[in-house]
Amino acid sequence: MLEREMKTGQQQYEWPDNYYMETDGMRRKGYLDAAPEASDSRENQLRHMLWEKRYTDARGRYDGTDHFLKVWMDLPFLAKSKDGLFGKSRVRKGVEEIRETLLLDLLKENRDHKEVWYREFIHFSCLYIQISKGDRSYSTTLFGIGKLPEDNLLRKIAMDLCEKTILYPDSLGFRDDQELLARAAKDAFCLYYPGKEWVYEEAKREAENRASR
Repeated sequence: MLEREMKTGQQQYEWPDNYYMETDGMRRKGYLDAAPEASDSRENQLRHMLWEKRYTDARGRYDGTDHFLKVWMDLPFLAKSKDGLFGKSRVRKGVEEIRETLLLDLLKENRDHKEVWYREFIHFSCLYIQISKGDRSYSTTLFGIGKLPEDNLLRKIAMDLCEKTILYPDSLGFRDDQELLARAAKDAFCLYYPGKEWVYEEAKREAENRASR
């Protein structure tokens, strides 16, 4: 659970906080299905839709894949290939897949319920940070010889998040659609690293400068 990374001590969470502190897809579905009857609302319908997009394949089967993570990892490849021979077609298809997976068009139609997306994006961003911190190849120096100093790791994570929410979306022409995810990524970083907002702001300025070139 994300609480192990962000909070200390033992605490029992009630709906919907239990849903947003759990990282396992099927356990999250259990919390979602068991939500109080009063939560059977438009917000809960949207949570179901986001869950299905995030955790199920094209046939609606749970396949153990976090599809938010999958499309995010495609961003650098798309940005680098956009000027290639078949780049435009590949980028158009890739961006559409990202928009469809994150239900960005549905978000536009449900602006009154954007908090549902925001909390899901916070959850995803926190999980991304958690995975990055625990990945040996990510958190070590060249060739995995030594562990990155904590300050360097913070900067690397911050730059990674800014590239994926500012630099690459700008390059691919859908940065405005990433505005809520960009805010969630920053807020997630600040949850993990209280008092380190300045690290994120530095990374954001660098990403903004690179995007404007």
